[in-house]
Amino acid sequence: MIVGGKTKLRKKRLADALDDYAWQTDPELAELDAVSLPTITFGQYLDQYASELHYPLLTRHRFAIETLDGEHIGNCTYYDINETRGEAELGIMIGNRH
Repeated sequence: MIVGGKTKLRKKRLADALDDYAWQTDPELAELDAVSLPTITFGQYLDQYASELHYPLLTRHRFAIETLDGEHIGNCTYYDINETRGEAELGIMIGNRH
């Protein structure tokens, strides 16, 4: 876990799935994130989510962004990792509109 002045990053957990699904099915957030809206049910999404937590990809690392009091407000991911070149891409998404 990494703790800053207003937020902290932590490992993703299954309890994050509901927030993540809501954010990913929000048309405005999907457009800002340059992704297509999912066409699967929450149950299907939850199965995939659990599988990704259990068998994480080596080329992508996902973290939850929380307020200091523990509210899940978004996600941070680094991906397209190229160890040979020492490069990766970083994505930050704040889904909570409060």
